[in-house]
Amino acid sequence: MYAYRVLGPFGSGSLTAILAGIDKAVMDGMDVINLSLGTNYNDPLFVTSVAINNAVLQGVTAVVAAGNAGSNPYTIGSPGTAALGLTVGASDVRTTVLQPQGTLHTNTGDLTAPKMEINAEDFDNPIIDFKEQTLQIVDLGSGLEANYAGKDVTGKIVMMDIYYANISSKIATAKKYGAKAIFLYDDEGRRDSLGYLGQNPKYIPTFFVPKQDGLALDTKVKQNNGATFKFDDIKEVVSSEGDHLVPFSSRGPTKVTYDIKPEITAPGVQILSTVPANINGPDYSENYNVAYKKLSGTSMATPHVSGIAALLLQKNPNLEPSDIKTILMNTADPLKDAYSVYEVGAGRVDPYEAIHSDVEVQVSDETTTLSKDKEKKIKEKTGAISFGTLAPGGEDVEDNRSLTIYNNSNQEKTFDVKVAFQKDRADSKDAEANGVSISTDKMIKVNAGSSKKSAVSLFVPKSASLGTYEGYIMYTNQSNSEEVYQIPFAVRLVEKGINGMIVSPNVFTTESDSFHLALVNNASLMFEFKSHMRTVDLVLEDVKTN
Repeated sequence: MYAYRVLGPFGSGSLTAILAGIDKAVMDGMDVINLSLGTNYNDPLFVTSVAINNAVLQGVTAVVAAGNAGSNPYTIGSPGTAALGLTVGASDVRTTVLQPQGTLHTNTGDLTAPKMEINAEDFDNPIIDFKEQTLQIVDLGSGLEANYAGKDVTGKIVMMDIYYANISSKIATAKKYGAKAIFLYDDEGRRDSLGYLGQNPKYIPTFFVPKQDGLALDTKVKQNNGATFKFDDIKEVVSSEGDHLVPFSSRGPTKVTYDIKPEITAPGVQILSTVPANINGPDYSENYNVAYKKLSGTSMATPHVSGIAALLLQKNPNLEPSDIKTILMNTADPLKDAYSVYEVGAGRVDPYEAIHSDVEVQVSDETTTLSKDKEKKIKEKTGAISFGTLAPGGEDVEDNRSLTIYNNSNQEKTFDVKVAFQKDRADSKDAEANGVSISTDKMIKVNAGSSKKSAVSLFVPKSASLGTYEGYIMYTNQSNSEEVYQIPFAVRLVEKGINGMIVSPNVFTTESDSFHLALVNNASLMFEFKSHMRTVDLVLEDVKTN
């Protein structure tokens, strides 16, 4: 395993360094490269995207983060726009959180805290260890440095409001004075949640008691010197069932080419990752026991897929990058909510199915890249059918693709084939209502250790509404209904031309006398395209001479 540093402090860097890293990885003979980086620029021919295409053409599987600019269409970033790369979005997994409950005990009666939110924790005092502990609790007002004067808080809970200083500095001050934990409350009684700051050696366990419960608890503490709090229970509750696309995950399609991106999703929420030890401050620069942090992003999702790609190569070193992409897409699992193929591609990666799969359904297509600063068509094998954009222009439109089903098992297999359009995903239209259809084989038999080609034809009537038509072609083994492979597809119907143009001001002169106060010798030209364009030719015509 090789690591190439192409970014500097805080994740910033230059295109030159990124390109050099890609080139170096190819020259060093890497089988898989992981790029958890990118720019919010949607261009499949951006320089880093072209570099990824070139790396793949050299036999390297390039796995790239989609970006964290979601949740709108066209937010996919480069090099995630690279046609030959394998672009990864972020989904969540089943996650649980700890939910403490407790009781305040005082001389004037008890008070329960039915809901408490964990805001921060350290590495030395696991939250679960607080269960059934009873600790003295001390009111500290705003929790500023001055509020600690004359108070012994060692080993105790300190209670403070959330205002007048940032929470992190309040936690650091409490730790400095030896507090065991912090209870936060909103003295205006409005906040229901503060969110999670994370795990840090400079923190201590911190809890937020929301709304009126927090106010009531603080009032009771102020009235009773020597009050104690018992953590009656700390339950583990499910916060998410998992397999949902997270809002920050960038969406496709790519502009101009309208490729389906990302091709796949993987877990990218609250992933435990290594971080530089000095991220916690100079006192911890040599302490790698605390050099971990739970992070979220497509940069966290991408390494999962890179690792699975490496496992596929370990099983079969003869796989090409296009095979790895296709297998991972064929065997992906659907997410739980309704998403467009431009948002999730084939679905969430399934490593077990991918590794144990002996079937591959691969699309033969072509894409555009750059060679010596000129656009060039190259062959592309992938796990999706991107029909791109079509402009009917008052006529029926047809388009075709070819795919191949490889049966690498030692048994003959027969697949039932089903075309499943989906509507109301992003701006996708109702294919049936608009007469849009896809024709292909209804059943395909493939001998053991053999392959068979199949044609896929798209028909769009001239009456079809403009917009996206999308779905999946499903291949189900007749003898095992759980063996299913899918190919996502999409087409976008657009209208050519310019939607409108404004010249402001619409009267100006070529006179160059800059001393004339009323002189206007320039104008602004504003126009809007009806669909995406890569280049624009502006032709100026002389009124007199044409």
